[in-house]
Amino acid sequence: MTGFRVRCFFVVFTATDHGHEQRYLIGEAMIKAIIKLVLGISLGIILLYLFIYFGGADYLEAFGKKTEQAGKELKQYEKNVKDAATTVEKSLEKAKDKVKEKIP
Repeated sequence: MTGFRVRCFFVVFTATDHGHEQRYLIGEAMIKAIIKLVLGISLGIILLYLFIYFGGADYLEAFGKKTEQAGKELKQYEKNVKDAATTVEKSLEKAKDKVKEKIP
């Protein structure tokens, strides 16, 4: 089905291509979509510039050091968890062997 429809005060063009319906924005809706896109890109560029201008490298360096420190602490936790898991595994094996001995 090909035609024009008015939906929420915006004109939507509907086209069918081999049974697949596609909608195209026309007029005011398309202009609003383009404005949002341009504003988003502009805002992103401005924020990046301000981040760099006000010493973003220093923040990233400090963040990197804290992240590195957190990684070292996490490695220690990982080692402790692995040791505890190994201990529990050995205990379960011993208990399993004892149960096998008692069951004929």
